[in-house]
Amino acid sequence: MVDALRRASAGSITAVIPYYGYARQDRKVAPRTPISAKLVARLLESAGVNRVVAVDRHAGQIQGFFNIPFDHLYAMPALLQDHLREHYMGAVIVSPDAGGVERARAFSKRLDGTLAIIDKRRDQPNQSEVMNIVGDVEGKACVIVDDIIDTAGTMCNAARALHNNGASRVSACVTHPVLSGPAMDRIDAAPLDEVIVTNSVPLSDRAQASPKTKVVSIAPLLAEVGRLGDELKASDARLKDIQAELDELAMGMPNLAHESVPVGGDEDSNREELRWGEPTAFDFEARDHVDLGACIGGLDFEAGTM
Repeated sequence: MVDALRRASAGSITAVIPYYGYARQDRKVAPRTPISAKLVARLLESAGVNRVVAVDRHAGQIQGFFNIPFDHLYAMPALLQDHLREHYMGAVIVSPDAGGVERARAFSKRLDGTLAIIDKRRDQPNQSEVMNIVGDVEGKACVIVDDIIDTAGTMCNAARALHNNGASRVSACVTHPVLSGPAMDRIDAAPLDEVIVTNSVPLSDRAQASPKTKVVSIAPLLAEVGRLGDELKASDARLKDIQAELDELAMGMPNLAHESVPVGGDEDSNREELRWGEPTAFDFEARDHVDLGACIGGLDFEAGTM
């Protein structure tokens, strides 16, 4: 698709990728393993993409793999507005591991809740075991927040640990519902009241039919990004028009320069007098105040600023 757009002489190409599929392969964790997140970035650039928009990357450093603009969006505003603020104000926000503490803290702040952390030890790939809970969860509603739910092992083990420690209600809030393998079987068997997800990944028929699944759309978030992008392009075009008008005006303006001119007597020899020089290109810093508002629609340029 990108190649077709480029061959059709598209002015710019923006790839909107809500779920960046290879985000977890951002480093080598064993010998002879690929860094697929970097490879996909190079493929997108080689194809002709000029800008990338993604939602809730697994690691913020992934944007460093790109040599083109990368816009990182957060699904949190959509999740808060459409569901969490209505049902989970004051809840305990739980991070399933140490790496998600920053995300959990952000949710907790906006929901006026408290924070808890789960110490997780992973023995094998896609398997986890909950060891300890940091924070008070007894008798409280808890929401486990994460960016990706894959096989749901981490989420379900965390839910059981919270339930065993006295939590009155346990829910999960995840941006990207990959839900591979035995994920739905584990969710159905786990003490989870509901699993709140976005539509960044299409859900299977079983996941859509599950009474525990609540889907929040991020389409308005992506649409707002598109609208802001159009406004920025319009603003950039207007700034270019203003600069062209300034350059045209500058060609007909004399250059105001400072020259030290003796006025009379030794004591006055250091006094300065303003003289007109030859016309040059417009220079903001050469003037203390230039009022061009009447010329270009009411704009006022002062001391090199706009």
